[in-house]
Amino acid sequence: MNKLYRAAKGLFAAGVIAFVAVCILIWFVQEDILFQGTAVPENTVYQNLPNIEDLWLHRPDGARLHIAKVTAANETGTMLYFHGNAAYNAYLDGMVNIYGGMGYTVVGLDYRGFGKSRGERSEAAMLEDALAFYDKIVPAGAPPPLIVGRSLGATFATYVASKRPASRLVLYSPPGSILDAARRHYPWIPGF
Repeated sequence: MNKLYRAAKGLFAAGVIAFVAVCILIWFVQEDILFQGTAVPENTVYQNLPNIEDLWLHRPDGARLHIAKVTAANETGTMLYFHGNAAYNAYLDGMVNIYGGMGYTVVGLDYRGFGKSRGERSEAAMLEDALAFYDKIVPAGAPPPLIVGRSLGATFATYVASKRPASRLVLYSPPGSILDAARRHYPWIPGF
């Protein structure tokens, strides 16, 4: 009985240590978990977007960010698009079909490590990138753009709309908060 108790105690201790180790690991890689970008070569041609104009945003830290612009035939305004966690500018065609049909020139930003964009990811840098994207596309004195965000992109869209003029803000499937999203995906981790 004493051997069985010691074995159970050792097994329990090993389980607790493993659980704590996994929690610590997740803490250190949380931004990598949150920003799971898919990178593609910079010379990739998006066949589904034949009228795409490739623009580049160069950041002070050396990051190079891809901007995809699809100009509407009868332009009535500009739409800035912030995609979700599992997307990049190749998936812009859905927004082009919807908003381009309403006369909006659709302009999408690929975050660091997403699509053709390169650069070290961090929440702070990516928020600053979102503002720089707005500033590059919307000249001073121009009519405010429509700002659209999907999922993770809703956080960037909301941030930009809180700092810069927008005609409207449209959010598709925004998380209530990053903590809500973490609780949904990792309910077994304390603190989420």
